Amino acid sequence: MKEMIRAMFALCPRRWTVPLASLPLLVGLTGCETYLDAELDDVYTPPMHYQRHPVTVTKDTARIELVPHGSGLTAVERNEVARFAQSALINASHAIALMHPKGARATAEEVASILEEEGVPPTRIVVTAYHGRGPVVLAFARTTAVTAPCGDWNENLVRTRENRPFPNFGCAHQQNIAAVVANPNDFVMPRAETPPDAPRKSQIFTDYRTPKDPSTPVNAEQNAKISEVGQ
Repeated sequence: MKEMIRAMFALCPRRWTVPLASLPLLVGLTGCETYLDAELDDVYTPPMHYQRHPVTVTKDTARIELVPHGSGLTAVERNEVARFAQSALINASHAIALMHPKGARATAEEVASILEEEGVPPTRIVVTAYHGRGPVVLAFARTTAVTAPCGDWNENLVRTRENRPFPNFGCAHQQNIAAVVANPNDFVMPRAETPPDAPRKSQIFTDYRTPKDPSTPVNAEQNAKISEVGQ
């Protein structure tokens, strides 16, 4: 028992001078400053909203389906195909798959003509016919920016004593950024610089080599005194 008590006090940073008879009571009522069984909180909570809700870039497929009929596409369907073609051009898709049943060749040709009218090269339209009955399908692979779903309210904001934002803070902001970004690849790497404006660059160097007085010239009307304004 005495050897165990001496070992415990050897671990403490302080030196105690007490009678040996009172050691059991002292050990029972006091503790050492070194907490041997203390657990460390190793759970890391990112402080910034863009770290808690990062925007990630993934691959998915844009797809629309059209029901073929003998009267051709309606105005709504033609607008839908046109918007699909514009989206494919914005996303720089390499190919647009046009799949149609063999009995709906006329509808497929009308869809292909709309794609070409919107600026899609014919070489990028891959037409495939399949057996049976079904819709006319348009699809292309695209890159999208996504974030995790919002709505994390697992913490009680009334009882928290830590000065940190709640888990759902900033999630809607990140969702909006992912939704409105023009090119999701901008999250991966920056775009290449555009060529410089040579005439403007030459003018800047000319102004630098021949410095001018930066002060604003003052005309005669601005030299008037307050007492002369009403005259």
